[in-house]
Amino acid sequence: MDNQRGIGMASMRTHILVLLLLVAPMTCLIAPSSADSVINSDTDWSGEIILSGNVTVANGTTLTIQPGTTIDAKEYWISVEGTLNANDVFFNSSIPSLTQGSHGAGLWVGLEIAANGHANLQNVIIENAEIGVLVEGTLQATQLIVNDSYMAIDSIGSSSITDISANHIDFDTIRNSGDIDVDGAIFDDIAIGISNSGNFFGQDITISSAGVGISASNGNLVANRISIGQTTVAISSVSGASVEVSNITGTEVALLIDAANSDDLQVNTAAVAGQRLLSANGATQYQLNDVRFQSSINANRATIDSNCAGICQFNQLEVWDSNHIASLSGIGEHEFSASDLSGQDSGISASGQGFLTIQSTNITTQQNALIISGPNSEIQDLNIEHLSNISRAANILGGTHDWNEIMIEKTYSSFDSESEALNIWYSDIQLGNFEVNNFATSINAEQSTIVAEDIVLEYGEEVGIDLSDSTLKADSLQTTAQNTGANLIGQSSLHLSQWVAALHATPLSLSDGATATVRNFQPQNSAGSSQALGDGYFLYGSSTSQIIATSSSDKFIETAVTFTDLLGNPVEANINVHGFELISDTNGAADLPLLSSGSMVSVTLDGAGVRVSLTGGQVGQSVQIPVIPSGDWTIPSGQFVVLNPKVDGTAHMLTGDLTISNNAGLSLVGVDLQLPQTAEIDVQGAGILSGQGATISVANIFAGTSAMITADADNSLTIDANLIWSCQTLREISSLVIKGSLTLQPGCEVEMTGGDVEGSITVLTGGEFTLLSELDITVLDKGEPVVGAIVSVDGATSQTDNDGKVSTSAIARHVDDSSDTTGGMKTVALQIESFTDMTSWDSSTSLTHTFMASTLPTGVANSWLILEAQWSPYYLDGDLEVGQFTTLTIHDGVAIRSTEGSTITVNGILDAGIATLSSTGFGARWGGLVLGDYTSSLIDLSGTHVVEASSAITVPNLGTVDASSALFARSSGSDPLIQVSSGSSAAVNIRNSEFHDGGSGCIFAYPSQSVLTLSGVELDSCNGPGIWARQVDLQIDGIKLGENISSGMELTGVTGSAKDINANSFNGDGNVLWLESIDGEFSVEGFSATTSGTAAIAGTTNREIILSNIEVNGAPAIDFDDTAGIISGLNLTGQGTGTGLTAHHGKTSSSLVIEDANIANYAIAIDLHADAGENPANLIMRNTDLWASTAISAEGFGCIIEEGSIVGEIESSSAEITLVDVDSQSTTVSLLQSDVYIFETFILDAKMNNQSLDADYQVLVSGIDSQSTSYGGQGAEARLLLKWITSTATYEATSISLMASAEGVIDSEATFDLPVDNNNHLIVNMTVNGQPTVTISAPYSGQRFMESTYLTAIAQVSDDYDSTEELTLLWIVTDSSGNEVLTGPSELQYNLTDIPQGLYVLELQVTDSFGKMSSASVDFEVTALDSDGDWTATCDDSDWFDNTISRSCGPDVYDEDDDNDGFTDIKDKFPLDACAYLDSDDDGMPDTINCPEGMSTWLFEDQDDDDDGTPDILEGVSTKEDSMISNTGLLLVIGLIILAIMLVVRSRRGGDAEMKQFDERLL
Repeated sequence: MDNQRGIGMASMRTHILVLLLLVAPMTCLIAPSSADSVINSDTDWSGEIILSGNVTVANGTTLTIQPGTTIDAKEYWISVEGTLNANDVFFNSSIPSLTQGSHGAGLWVGLEIAANGHANLQNVIIENAEIGVLVEGTLQATQLIVNDSYMAIDSIGSSSITDISANHIDFDTIRNSGDIDVDGAIFDDIAIGISNSGNFFGQDITISSAGVGISASNGNLVANRISIGQTTVAISSVSGASVEVSNITGTEVALLIDAANSDDLQVNTAAVAGQRLLSANGATQYQLNDVRFQSSINANRATIDSNCAGICQFNQLEVWDSNHIASLSGIGEHEFSASDLSGQDSGISASGQGFLTIQSTNITTQQNALIISGPNSEIQDLNIEHLSNISRAANILGGTHDWNEIMIEKTYSSFDSESEALNIWYSDIQLGNFEVNNFATSINAEQSTIVAEDIVLEYGEEVGIDLSDSTLKADSLQTTAQNTGANLIGQSSLHLSQWVAALHATPLSLSDGATATVRNFQPQNSAGSSQALGDGYFLYGSSTSQIIATSSSDKFIETAVTFTDLLGNPVEANINVHGFELISDTNGAADLPLLSSGSMVSVTLDGAGVRVSLTGGQVGQSVQIPVIPSGDWTIPSGQFVVLNPKVDGTAHMLTGDLTISNNAGLSLVGVDLQLPQTAEIDVQGAGILSGQGATISVANIFAGTSAMITADADNSLTIDANLIWSCQTLREISSLVIKGSLTLQPGCEVEMTGGDVEGSITVLTGGEFTLLSELDITVLDKGEPVVGAIVSVDGATSQTDNDGKVSTSAIARHVDDSSDTTGGMKTVALQIESFTDMTSWDSSTSLTHTFMASTLPTGVANSWLILEAQWSPYYLDGDLEVGQFTTLTIHDGVAIRSTEGSTITVNGILDAGIATLSSTGFGARWGGLVLGDYTSSLIDLSGTHVVEASSAITVPNLGTVDASSALFARSSGSDPLIQVSSGSSAAVNIRNSEFHDGGSGCIFAYPSQSVLTLSGVELDSCNGPGIWARQVDLQIDGIKLGENISSGMELTGVTGSAKDINANSFNGDGNVLWLESIDGEFSVEGFSATTSGTAAIAGTTNREIILSNIEVNGAPAIDFDDTAGIISGLNLTGQGTGTGLTAHHGKTSSSLVIEDANIANYAIAIDLHADAGENPANLIMRNTDLWASTAISAEGFGCIIEEGSIVGEIESSSAEITLVDVDSQSTTVSLLQSDVYIFETFILDAKMNNQSLDADYQVLVSGIDSQSTSYGGQGAEARLLLKWITSTATYEATSISLMASAEGVIDSEATFDLPVDNNNHLIVNMTVNGQPTVTISAPYSGQRFMESTYLTAIAQVSDDYDSTEELTLLWIVTDSSGNEVLTGPSELQYNLTDIPQGLYVLELQVTDSFGKMSSASVDFEVTALDSDGDWTATCDDSDWFDNTISRSCGPDVYDEDDDNDGFTDIKDKFPLDACAYLDSDDDGMPDTINCPEGMSTWLFEDQDDDDDGTPDILEGVSTKEDSMISNTGLLLVIGLIILAIMLVVRSRRGGDAEMKQFDERLL
């Protein structure tokens, strides 16, 4: 049994060894977070810091980074939940960029200031980050620099920044959705400077080399003192954002303001040079004040391109050097005031159904200073300066206009026969005071009405006023020096109170049907034979004789007439005669222009009046004005009463019955006549009741046998009564609207054209009621009549006449005494060659309809072509090319119908508004729009519908396509709606647009250098892919994929990004998103889809995908082959079947990483597979929750899951599954040749007095590890393997042993049984390390020593942890100046020698193994050398003499006998040795040694005193004092030598040291 246990343990140890070998390679995958740390106590960083993991500054904790610190963040982040203080700090990452040519952005995450965190940054530099500073809490920053990052600041919380600099930013430099103040900023080489959806206040901001300077999508933005250069869009705003930007300067700005659909935008005081000033599309409110803009002379598009849906204002605007100043459209109101606009080509062009207001403004252009096509306008104080002799200064088409104080002028040229000052078509205009100088034709009006006060038209080679089927009415007209003063064509009329016509060949020319009425006609210096000629009618007055050569004419006679009431009292009556509105004076008198044959005069007083005939030249004529009486009112025979509107606008009230006598009449003009509900009106005999735009309210109206009740054909009379008619002959009437019943007495026949009977119709015997409806058709080509056009009504054909007209009628209703029949729907068709059009006619009512059959030229257009809505639709029969320097402008409301295969190729500019470009119908497909061959080529679509084309837009080469709020639909079976050709290099920008009914797809983009930008785009029924793109740059922001699309987006090798993809309505058989060969340069952010049968997202051969915020409902959700990269924010929800995420045949070199994922309710949540030998890198999942029957199915493809939970089974074959901090309690495991490793993260926390310490740790997991693992840091994180499951066994850890070491504390260890409570927080309480104790026992403080002697220092030491041997000792001797003299060994005893005379301090420093140190010190003195020791108390230091012994004394330097042997030093050969003094032969050996008692010497007595080579004992006569030496003496010498040797030895050991020192403590 024991043997088996031993074998089992050996086997387990073998398994553990294998496990360690297997786990080791995985450490590199989980290492980034294995070193994550939390700072739980106030900490300082300084020097060079290199992060080895993510760092969190805990709440309530402050991290202070000292000046001069550099932080290499690697790929990690620093999250601040507490406080960060940094001054003069440099953050960057040393990780090399993966992409060649990258500027190093996004290498590390950046600083994250959590919701409760706070950061103070001063003079800080941040580089290489994804987001320099993410602010969810609060940020205070001064002199902040962020370079080479995706984003500099993302402020969700509150930020205050002073002096920020940012360079090389890939996305938003400052993105704010919170509150931020910026005071001083310099941004260069960035994508977007400021992107705001919160509250932003900024000033002194400089932006250069940017895509967008300031962008506001929501919230409030106020910016002041802004400098912008080399920027595509300076200011961008949309609906929902409140924006105010002031004091702007800039140069090289492509577009200053992108107002889009802004509803609160204000720009104040700007001076900018660039291409375009403003672009707006559906804006409801913006205002520009004091803006000066110099436009690039070669800018192809309008400097201002504004589609306004509200109030759009320009105050004190100055624009110069513009080709085309402004293109205005939309249903809103554009306002210009106090502005000065100068254009090389054209000025303001306004189209659509809006309103234009201009006040106190100057416009200077070469041509077309003002074009209004559709909008109404109000203009006050406008000066137009026209710089050429061609084209028109002002061109008005349609609408109602109120102008006053208008001056239009140019330089005079006698060769100018083309220019026109004001051209008006189909318009009503009030001109007020109007003046024109030096134009060939001053006013040209067609089918228009002009009402003016004073008109002055001076100098021109052609005509002052040219009217075609138009009316002009003015108080005064002055024409000077034109060939013809006024030329009237067709049914035109001229009505003037006064006309001064000077220097004309012909003052007035009238064609047949034209009339001119001039009360005071004063021609001067006419060169012709007559003052008026032609086939028209001229009615005039003049104080002089005139030659009139018209077909018919009459002359006024000014005649005095008086006006009274019925009592004869004079009244101030309103008078209308021949169209002149006059008022009698207080005496009731007025001079009237009358004809001698009689003139019909209408006179009213407070709305009631009379119509009478007065005769010119007849004296004494007077008119009495009737009033409506109280009670019944009878209008007598012969009187014709007129009721006009009352001054106060109220209705005329009659309190009784109304009787219109035989041959009397009542005319109601624009009034209401109300009678009591019981009252009646009786029109007797041949009485007449008529009205124009009037209403009668009464119970019954009776009409007599010859009575007439009728209305003006164009202004109906409404009868709110029952009408009983007793006519005897046919009554032909028009435009009555009878709200009550109609009764026709026997034999009464009524035929009415127009109008209606809303009540019942009763026709008695022989009576008959017929209601006729009329059809009036006009066919025009750009306003000109089309002759010979075929019009058919239910098959009955006719042709248009010279006026382009066809008229017919039909019975709308017929009632007799036995039947009641009504008309029905009829089809009205037009055909002009291959052009067809049609409309429907309900023949029960009249219809007036104009067919516009305007033709477009084919071939090359080299002059500006403007398509007006009034002439729409246009017909294109062939290919049209817009020349390189030409613009085709298509106004709102225009329709273009093109024949099969016809194309519009745009080499110049196509500028289209809310228009429709289609085929001619019946299944035909035209060739669409083709972008041209030049970089300046531009297709600009705003609200445009391009339909029935194959393809709608083709991009073969260069140029730009800009489409906003456009519709592309119905291409043929083999073509997509938009096609970007291979090799092209264009920009295609499509915003807020729709794609429907493609032929083979919606958008195709082939490999090219083109950039395709899609924003707010919807696609459905593409009949192929929604977007098919290969090797092209895509920028997608907001796309909706609808039904009937085979696959949503098929993308291969693309770059760029896609945001906010909505495919919840997608029902195609293919993938919503297919990615192939993506290499890290394309990202997807925000994806929502519902799928069934095919994976919503799939792809293959992707080196690096970047997906975030992905939500998929249904299965399969995601399926990738051979793919690496990252998917974050993943939410997959199934219905209990299918697979959530499939990853097969992964990359060997890099992993597919899934972060923040929830995959739930599938049969299989994760399906991994690789073939034998493929060895893919592990799938890595972080913070992931899996809930499925089979949570993980892995075959040959391993995965690592960090944090999260798993509910379901893990099935693995030949794969390794690693779980880190994963809740897997509800998980079962089925393994085949596989392993599952379960790690948990523990916080290692060495604490002292509840404060965390920066410590080093050794961790040993019992039951798993055989060796300990090292960790370090404050609150260090450690991922520990706690469970290992193999196919055959399970190994589980039982406990964790933890050893902690930290500076200044004693090493501590603890063991924790598993499982560990307290959230895996392993706390080791550390013990304080006390300081060592030290004392010096010798020498004592103040002790003295003589020179040449040695000092023995002795100490005692101890420590609470270390033994004496483990302590480190350091002896230090310093002199009186603090200079270090000696240092000694790490020993308790230290001998000090060779110390010169002086005062000294002896210190002993003792340090324990934890670095704590203590010290002790004593002072001592080294005195001068006194060899004979006679420096005693009796030695007098004044003369260094001891009187007690009668000898010199003291230190050797003063003592004359240093050895005290009685011989002075100058005579003593051995002055320091008292045993000898004489050396005869100077050989260093004394002749004789004679030591005083108690003393010894190291000397040897000389045996040859005369140094003659013969020892003294052998010489006969001694030269010394001693006698001959005997043998006994020789023996004595030998003994002395031995004794000397002993003395030498003794002296070297210290000898008579006690003789050389004295203890002063005894003194």
